[in-house]
Amino acid sequence: MLSVLVLCDLRNAAQQRVAILDHVRFLDHAEPGRVAVTYVNMAEVTAVDPRWLEHDVIVLHTTLLCWRWYPQFAVLAKRLEWMQQFTGLVAAMPQDEYDHAHTLDEWLVSLRVQVIVTCFDDTHRALLYPRMHQRAFFVEALTGYLHPARVVSAREQRKPIGARGTDVVYRANHLPYWFGWLGNIKARLGLEGTSRLSSTGLRLDISVRPEDTVLGDQWLDFLASSRSILGSESGSSVLDKRGEVALHVRSLLADQPNLSFTDADALCGGELTRYHFAALGPRHLEAIMMGTVQVLVEGHYSGLFRPWEHYIPVKRDLSDLPAIADALRDDALVTRIAERALADFVVSGEYGYDRLANHFLNVMELFGSVQASAQSA
Repeated sequence: MLSVLVLCDLRNAAQQRVAILDHVRFLDHAEPGRVAVTYVNMAEVTAVDPRWLEHDVIVLHTTLLCWRWYPQFAVLAKRLEWMQQFTGLVAAMPQDEYDHAHTLDEWLVSLRVQVIVTCFDDTHRALLYPRMHQRAFFVEALTGYLHPARVVSAREQRKPIGARGTDVVYRANHLPYWFGWLGNIKARLGLEGTSRLSSTGLRLDISVRPEDTVLGDQWLDFLASSRSILGSESGSSVLDKRGEVALHVRSLLADQPNLSFTDADALCGGELTRYHFAALGPRHLEAIMMGTVQVLVEGHYSGLFRPWEHYIPVKRDLSDLPAIADALRDDALVTRIAERALADFVVSGEYGYDRLANHFLNVMELFGSVQASAQSA
């Protein structure tokens, strides 16, 4: 049985999204007898426990790896200096890998990470990890999976399409310009979604205002109340190596607070639309689980979603958004798409946390065997 230490940072845990809390404890869903897990919330500890060094594997969770973009990163990083004494395997699970990418890359080198669980394929790996891409073993994974208990409860919460009181819902943060086009489209969906759909007669509950944020288990109830939800790919179209793009955009907005995204991109030399670091996000799977059809901006969606089978597509400029009104009024069509997505992503069992946990442990056991063989040779 592997002994695994998961290091995370859950500040204000009660305010965290359910998807983040589920992701931290992904190893809880491994096959019985495969792993013994210790979870340490570094936001709550003040001293190193010598027993941490006795584990077979240390996992650096994405919530901890977010330290790289904090102003006090140098101070926080010193809190992991004890890991230099660790002789086992070190795995990192970063997300938002495009944000302070090269800071992350160098940090993982210093922590002697051998395995990186990444959200992206190898297309841009050398860009994101100029040093680690030739040192580490990369495991591709989604940013979130389905929690089995929530799948069971969702079965009871799901309502027939015809019994739902809202036609279209949407919530998102108004992300700053330095997340690029992929960040900007989230705000546009909220702002233009209302204006473009207001004349269709559809019942709307669309907002990007912070005070309208839906947290915790209420999010799943919110999804279950609607026939559909607007959405786009998770990610960014900016490679911000050390936070310099964000710094530049902040300085531009300080001088010109009303600067448009298009003008900001021009002043940044096209850096805000240069790349496409996109992936399927937890909210996509949550919507499917609740039987809520997704109206999504055209994209790749980790190669898993097919338009008109798993979602209703709209153009990147949102110009055809009003045209979805007739589709969303069609109970048979909406039900068919919802049921197809439910069958492929929930009933199939292919996207549960048990899959992530057991695949991760397979990799760890393989590395452990290789290391043992090398030491005995």
